[in-house]
Amino acid sequence: MIILDHGHDYFTLYAHVAEILVKEGDECARGTRSARRGHGLARGPRLYFEVRYQGKPQDPEQWLRQQRG
Repeated sequence: MIILDHGHDYFTLYAHVAEILVKEGDECARGTRSARRGHGLARGPRLYFEVRYQGKPQDPEQWLRQQRG
């Protein structure tokens, strides 16, 4: 699992990764690949993604729209 600190109490979590491409303390710019997806309990490639604000899970839809814009 990878946890990225975006500052201002925002974090993103990634799980079911096959390979981690960053290490603790790395600074990642937008577009940096942090991992290669792996396999979860279900068949086929999977990636677990979660956004947390102040430690609480958030609906990622709005957050992802802001990041794309």
